[in-house]
Amino acid sequence: MVIRICLFLFFACWALPAISQNCNVDFPGTAVRNFSSSCGGSPSGNLDLGENINMDDGDVFIFNAPSVINITGNLHLDAEGSGKIIIPAGVTVNVWGDFHLHAKNGGCTSANPCVFEIVVNGTLNLLDNLDNDIFSLIWSGPGTVNVDEDLKNSSNGCIGCGPSGCPTIQVDPWNCDDDGSGCSGGDFCAQINNPCSSDAMPPVINPTSNLVVSLTGPGCTQTVDWPEPIASDNCSLYSLEPSHPRNSAFPKGTTTVTYTAIDASGNTATRSFTVTVVDNIAPVITGCPKDITVSANTSCQAVVNWTAPTVTDNCLGVSLTPNREPGSTFNLGTTTVIYTAKDAAGNTSTCSFKVIVQDKSSPVFQNCVSDIVMNVNSNCSAIANWTLPTATDNCGGVTIAKSHSPGDSFPIGKTEVRYTAKDENGNSSICAFNVIIKNQILPTISNCPNDIILKGNEAGIATADWIIPTASTPCGEVTMTSSHQPGDFRAGTTKIEYKATDDAGNSAYCYFNVIVSEMEIEIDIGQLVTPDNNGMNDAWLVGNLEKFKDNKVVIVDRWGGLIFSATSYDNVNVAWRGTSPAGGLAPTGTYFYSIYVKSGQRILEKTGFIELIR
Repeated sequence: MVIRICLFLFFACWALPAISQNCNVDFPGTAVRNFSSSCGGSPSGNLDLGENINMDDGDVFIFNAPSVINITGNLHLDAEGSGKIIIPAGVTVNVWGDFHLHAKNGGCTSANPCVFEIVVNGTLNLLDNLDNDIFSLIWSGPGTVNVDEDLKNSSNGCIGCGPSGCPTIQVDPWNCDDDGSGCSGGDFCAQINNPCSSDAMPPVINPTSNLVVSLTGPGCTQTVDWPEPIASDNCSLYSLEPSHPRNSAFPKGTTTVTYTAIDASGNTATRSFTVTVVDNIAPVITGCPKDITVSANTSCQAVVNWTAPTVTDNCLGVSLTPNREPGSTFNLGTTTVIYTAKDAAGNTSTCSFKVIVQDKSSPVFQNCVSDIVMNVNSNCSAIANWTLPTATDNCGGVTIAKSHSPGDSFPIGKTEVRYTAKDENGNSSICAFNVIIKNQILPTISNCPNDIILKGNEAGIATADWIIPTASTPCGEVTMTSSHQPGDFRAGTTKIEYKATDDAGNSAYCYFNVIVSEMEIEIDIGQLVTPDNNGMNDAWLVGNLEKFKDNKVVIVDRWGGLIFSATSYDNVNVAWRGTSPAGGLAPTGTYFYSIYVKSGQRILEKTGFIELIR
């Protein structure tokens, strides 16, 4: 049979299940017990928790199943320590009888206080009385507690709410009696009916995750923002203030930001998170030198200086370290100089350049040979010897190449002997001298002609011919030159020279003369001119004058007037035929002439008169 009971106070009705057997639960040692395993999960008559072995510190009883648990009798709790009852979310516990909480064995009293907690995440319906004599009873959880009859605290301790507040406890104020004393929360009945009258519950601040941000520069601080956290309170929130406002500049490192919430009753709560500013900005190096190229010194090294670069960083504490200092000595070749900048956060940057030491020095010859001068031997050559030159270099070994060796046979003339010294880096120098072989044997000229004596013609010219002499030399080549070749020669003595020169510059000579004598000037001057075209004395005839081209004839009348003047008179083309200067006929009469003739160095001058008869 099911008995239905309605509670008009809460406008609710429950169907009373059939009476079941009692369930007793003991707690030997620290234990967690639950309703489903301890009582079988079926409705129970009386439920005694700690009847024989009381609940003690750490003991827990959980109403875990089913979702509705009916206790048709009384719920009795015996405790001697700080235990706990839990009603999970989604679970409803109906107690049809009284709920008694008793202190046992001298535990949970003012002399031996304990804190027993009832956590209601679901629903607890007490259809009769709640009677407590445990020193300190704490209610917590977000669930609901309904007390139909009396709620009575008869201990000298407190009934109070946990740190997150009490569940919603519904009880008739006239049936609530809190006789506890010395409770910091005040009268429990007044608190649950007017929770904010004696609010001891602090606000709640939702958490903010820790922040990690990187510096963006310039400078060593970073402006940081975050979502504003939300605070709530069971009554009234008064303020929510941060230790550092949003969009503040935070230094490098970790800073704790704390939000403090204060409610209207002065209860406070804090929630903190960290802002970590990380320096990921590498130092900046300026003025990094360019590659440096220098020449090695006599020790095949070089001392090199440069202006060191500088470094800046967004934060303090930066160093700049080189692997080589200015003024260091560098060996031949290429060396990389590296400057490494490192800041306090471990960020690094580098700047590098190359120092190139080159060998620009050529090898140096010792005892380079002077020119060697020798005379030719019977083989038209000579064997030359000399002391071998040597060479040294500032950077290692030297190889020497040569064009000739001591003991070589050298021809007539000048031969350059060249020694070339080259070091390992391709630099070279030259030692050069000449071997000069002189040919002291003179050429020979054969068939040198004797003097040639000739008689010149009317112009004082004669043609001379002779056999060309020949030249020879025992060494090398010979060339022949002459001052004249066979041909025409003018009157007088001409010296003929033949010169034979060998390729050593030695010369031999052949001399002879061509002697031309002048012809005697003989002319036959006519005395009569009869220009009557009868073929006899039509022109004035001067015999043999045509043979002497260098002549001049002048004819004047008796008064000295010019009648005729001509050069190269030849009796035919150039001749006087009794004409006047104007081209007319000169009158019969006596005329006077002057004749000038030159042949070679000889000059003949004739004057006289002629008769012109018409």
